[in-house]
Amino acid sequence: MTSTHRSQQILDYWTPGRLAAAQPEEHAYGEHIEMREDAAVDDTSGQRVQGAGSLKIVPDSKVKTFPYQSVGKLFYVKVGPSGTRDSFASAWVANVSSQLHVVLTAAHCLEKGNEHAEKILFIPGFIAPNTQPFGSYPQIPGGKGEAWFVDPNWDPNNIQAKYDSGVIKLEKDPNTGKYVDEVVIPIQILANQHYTSTSSWNTIGFPVPSSQNPDGKMAERSGTFYRMSSDGGSFYKYGTLPKATSGGPWILAGSDQSSNGIQAGNVDNCAVSPYFKTSAEELIKFFKIVI
Repeated sequence: MTSTHRSQQILDYWTPGRLAAAQPEEHAYGEHIEMREDAAVDDTSGQRVQGAGSLKIVPDSKVKTFPYQSVGKLFYVKVGPSGTRDSFASAWVANVSSQLHVVLTAAHCLEKGNEHAEKILFIPGFIAPNTQPFGSYPQIPGGKGEAWFVDPNWDPNNIQAKYDSGVIKLEKDPNTGKYVDEVVIPIQILANQHYTSTSSWNTIGFPVPSSQNPDGKMAERSGTFYRMSSDGGSFYKYGTLPKATSGGPWILAGSDQSSNGIQAGNVDNCAVSPYFKTSAEELIKFFKIVI
């Protein structure tokens, strides 16, 4: 089977009906909080969480600007012993290598328990219900270790936030003949950063549809640094996010739109991310990616 045939099969599979009916990816751990976009509260008691802004829908016009254009809706089929499930989460174009053409997401979107992802399709700047302003990009042929990679320490049956990161290699958009990082601006990766209580992030992703956001449009939420994990492998910021935002970037304020985080889950009224100790250049070796 040629690469072209495989790519076209993925594109043919993801009809508008399947895109609309895909189910949101659950967080790998922590609270599955359904948030109102007009409220800055994070638990059932209605307590306002320090340093957390409300979840805001990103206007369609803003979606087409950087860095929002580089964040996309990630569609995939979760395959496991009980069958298959059309699913979606979030991912983002990263400056890993001009030769790789990859997006970053959470590892649990790709592999969790006895399930793994197939037929992966990334649509940057997706505007519901089915506008694809920057094209659509299917995975390259293959599965784990070929088309997608997770942190070498990731255990899908013993999930830990510090290892919850993954990379997907993508084909060209068939209509333009271009790779995604040739069409949208890749988000820079920051590594080995030190944070204080004044450090702030804006997290971007595609949340599960709600009464205030029935189409599940791109949304964003700010929050300030809370703490590092005891082993330094993950970090937390005030303010949780709904399921399906898993895999979205944490854009560090004042960083010229750079990222040092991946939305992975919610713990104790905070969002949690793996901590990048590895630079963009080193990620190639870290994930054992073959060019």
